[in-house]
Amino acid sequence: NLSIVGEHIYGTGTLKNYPLALSKGKEIWMTEHIVECNDWPDGMEVAQEINDCMNASMSAYLLWYIRRFYGPIDEDGHANKGGYAMAQYSKFVRPGFHRVQATVDPPLSGMCMTAYKSGSRTVIVVLNKNRAIEQTFTIQNGTMGSFTPYVTSGSRNCQEWTTVSVANGSFTARLDPVSVTTLVSE
Repeated sequence: NLSIVGEHIYGTGTLKNYPLALSKGKEIWMTEHIVECNDWPDGMEVAQEINDCMNASMSAYLLWYIRRFYGPIDEDGHANKGGYAMAQYSKFVRPGFHRVQATVDPPLSGMCMTAYKSGSRTVIVVLNKNRAIEQTFTIQNGTMGSFTPYVTSGSRNCQEWTTVSVANGSFTARLDPVSVTTLVSE
């Protein structure tokens, strides 16, 4: 008799999905958690939590408090690094998108991702906790022409970067060190 299952992830350690809620068609939302995220790389913790929540079959992530000295927007209304890390998701993964399978292959320690699709548009969000890397992506069951990267790192704030072309279902994108890169299909 409820529409949404809300979860607070304090002290959970490992996030798990809720098969019963999912089998009943219920959405699972992360509804409260505090991550101090004013600086970089602390903002990466926000991106990591969102990534982990999405991979645990959640469909929303709400950070408590949004406008606070320790939140993603300071008390003067300016986004900080945690805010820009959240923007890597919220600016591009909009209502109507659904999560699709995405894996790092071969698996690389310190790299993870999630992907989302709506119609012909695809959004891939990649966290790279390593050094800079040229990463190849392979798209299955899609015909994208290009992807535009947006990067948040120690020196960038959800900054648009050079568009990369897709050829034969794959493309290579540069991932800055300790960064969040959102790749948006064109």
